[in-house]
Amino acid sequence: MAAVAGKLDFIAGGVRWTVAGSFTIRPFQTSKEPVVGVNGPAGYKEMGVAPSIEAELITTADTRLKLFEAMSGVTASVKLANGLQYILTEAFVEGEPDINPIDGTVTVLLKGTSCDEI
Repeated sequence: MAAVAGKLDFIAGGVRWTVAGSFTIRPFQTSKEPVVGVNGPAGYKEMGVAPSIEAELITTADTRLKLFEAMSGVTASVKLANGLQYILTEAFVEGEPDINPIDGTVTVLLKGTSCDEI
């Protein structure tokens, strides 16, 4: 029986990061939402969005969070247990990382120009 979920490999900015548990890939470059008038649904509008990867990572004594601040134009790659792979290009860290010293984790949101499934 093949794995369909579980472990994954995450590399961003040339560094392999250890994932704590929460991990989200948003590969789309557009988002649709309904347009509703007084007579009901009229259609939808489509807006551009930046593809993204959000990751909760484990911090260690070797983790340098300043690396995230310096990330600009990097490539982030993810290989999932089910064999799917995603490449986020021209990525940067949006905002500031959320550091949780109680759990020893940091959550980062990377946004890029495209996210390809390979």
